[in-house]
Amino acid sequence: MGILKKMGLLSIGFIAQSAFAWNVSVQLTADNVYGIYTGDATSATAYHGGTVNTSAQDIRDAESYNFVMNNGDVIYVATWSDDDTSQGLLAGFNIDGAILTTSHTDWEVMATGIDLDLGSAEPTLAELTAQIVLANAGNVPSGGWIPSFIGEANDGSGPNFPTLEVTTMAQTVNWAWYDSGNCTGTGQPFAPGCNHDEYIVFRLVLPLGGCCLPDDGCQNTSQTNCDQIGGIYAGDGVFCELPDTCSEEPDTGACCIDGVCYDINEEKCIDEDGAWYGIGSACTDTDVECDVEPETGACCIEGDCFEMEVQDCWKNGGASYGTLSTCQDDFVECCNDDSGPQEVPSDKSCASLDLSRRGVGLPLGFLGIFGLLALRRRKSQA
Repeated sequence: MGILKKMGLLSIGFIAQSAFAWNVSVQLTADNVYGIYTGDATSATAYHGGTVNTSAQDIRDAESYNFVMNNGDVIYVATWSDDDTSQGLLAGFNIDGAILTTSHTDWEVMATGIDLDLGSAEPTLAELTAQIVLANAGNVPSGGWIPSFIGEANDGSGPNFPTLEVTTMAQTVNWAWYDSGNCTGTGQPFAPGCNHDEYIVFRLVLPLGGCCLPDDGCQNTSQTNCDQIGGIYAGDGVFCELPDTCSEEPDTGACCIDGVCYDINEEKCIDEDGAWYGIGSACTDTDVECDVEPETGACCIEGDCFEMEVQDCWKNGGASYGTLSTCQDDFVECCNDDSGPQEVPSDKSCASLDLSRRGVGLPLGFLGIFGLLALRRRKSQA
């Protein structure tokens, strides 16, 4: 499978949460009433319009809307039917060139159980927000947010919408609704004469991006859903409609930076002083370990030199030369002298300890000096 991760996005956003803004153009119709909103995961914050369709021609004449969305925003569509004829929602969203429709599996829906009629006003922001909070807690008739029910295509040939082709939208776009289970028979939940605990609310959560699939296909979806279906996420806003989203081999690999793993390219890894595992490696590989190595230093114990953390050196009764020093440093010399506690001689010939008084070794002043010397020595060698 050929995959291109857009590193221009990933390398900018891997340290902090990416912030994107999308221009959204919408074509939407419903049998019969809808209102379109945007907001966040817990509230509706903006209303963009809506309409009441009372005839077949009204439904065929889809409305258009334009607005801007940011990373983490949510599209909400509140809709309900007349409980008499067929019911359904048909929509296409152009998000900076990517077409996401009601055929898309990332749409979710919930039922409020609040019965609205053709003459009812669309929910206010406060009213819709209250229902969003209830749905998030699972306290609505649908039990929360669930995948929308995808029905027949917009080609005018189906049993529920035989004459309602919306010519301004693609014939491959599907009608969607919520199935309450309240009605039996064929064609549910779109068949005429049923109230599916309406009004209902659809939602689509951003960000989305292209998901490169093992069969060389591409699907615009969320990163979570992409991982679940075995694909590789190209990045927020890197949609399938963009050229070469999934056509090239990756130039990314696992990179450990300060104990955290990122899938980025080698150049970015080196710029961040990371440990690079090579092209094609991934943070999920079992051999990729990003645990932060402890800061160790030379430690003299019974005449031998060991490299360990300062506290561990003291716990073992050693004399520590401080962090960043090594046993190979020319100023590190160990001797075994049990005659009593010994300070570093003026000629720095060796360091010793008194095994009867563990933890007594090099004075703190010398520890700081040796640590500084070791640090300078390493920087000069870098």
